[in-house]
Amino acid sequence: MRGLERDKLVSENTVFARFLPGAKAAEGTAYLVCTSAGEVGVNISADHMVCDLSTFDSMAQRFGRVNRFGDCKGTQIDVVHPAGFGEKISEFDQRREKTLTLLQELNGDASPAALEKLDAKARHEAFAPEPIILPATDILFDAWSLTTISDKMPGRPPVEPYLHGVTDWEPAQTQVAWREEVDILNSEELRERDNPQDLLEAYPLKPHELLRDRSDRVFKHLETIAKKHPESPVWLVEERGLVEVLSIKDLADKKKKIASMERSFYYLRRSVD
Repeated sequence: MRGLERDKLVSENTVFARFLPGAKAAEGTAYLVCTSAGEVGVNISADHMVCDLSTFDSMAQRFGRVNRFGDCKGTQIDVVHPAGFGEKISEFDQRREKTLTLLQELNGDASPAALEKLDAKARHEAFAPEPIILPATDILFDAWSLTTISDKMPGRPPVEPYLHGVTDWEPAQTQVAWREEVDILNSEELRERDNPQDLLEAYPLKPHELLRDRSDRVFKHLETIAKKHPESPVWLVEERGLVEVLSIKDLADKKKKIASMERSFYYLRRSVD
């Protein structure tokens, strides 16, 4: 879902409006099915919730989306979790296991007051693992400051891992956008006149145009599109802004090569379904 559809969902969708503050009573039951993105960023509340087990910081956010405005009685939260975690598990699952132990100590009370009464040290140990923070040096800052040089340069790694850290449990993500100019500039002659990289610098994409998802899911859909429209043009934009023009068919063939590229951008022609 792009930012555009997300904004419309909040402002125009009558079913979604039932989860917002001041919602009017309506007949029937409304269900909101969402990813963990529903934990933060929007002021919503549900009467009940069914969710999977995550780390404690995430679960506390989810609980905050149930009876948030205190106008419901008999609220119930069901947490689906593994029967057991085994011995050799990842650090992330270790944190989930500790979270389950803490939730069981609540004895059915998921209020903010009950969460606060839990041992502070135990809560912290059940948080999601902190990312590895890479050390930044003066030399790196000097290299990053050379913004006029957009090509690959020795000794200048991507900035993103240094800003957000490195995690081994978060899957890589990719952003996709649709622009008509990708289809219009479908010849080398036109692209020499209107360079894609220069165009994207002059007319950058905005959040409401972007769709973000796990890279493996994006690739799966691109492969499906490639079977229907193999020659449809695509602009592959690297993190540094470098643009490679190719067809969806060629992009699908490059899956192994670019599967590790986090937060890359794919600009597709608007008419591709």
